[in-house]
Amino acid sequence: MLLLVAAFGLVLQGPCANTLRNFTRASEAVACGAELALNQTAEMLERAKQPLVSALTKIKAIAQRAKVVADRVRRFFRSIMDGVKHVGRCVTCLVWEVSLS
Repeated sequence: MLLLVAAFGLVLQGPCANTLRNFTRASEAVACGAELALNQTAEMLERAKQPLVSALTKIKAIAQRAKVVADRVRRFFRSIMDGVKHVGRCVTCLVWEVSLS
């Protein structure tokens, strides 16, 4: 009986070990495939990002130049407004002087 149990154990040990090895290899293959997919996705995203980054850089440069131009226009109109106010004050002072004399 003992020999029969030992023989039966040896008969089952090989297929069970083989099944365990197969599951281990399958899980490693799945993990490798997932890692490969992750790496390829990261590379694809990096390649897709490059044109967008360069376009964004150009847009930022254009926005900076537009801001510089807008600041100059704002200063120009501010100077005109200040000049008109100054002329208005001078005219007001002249009218007061004429009305007082």
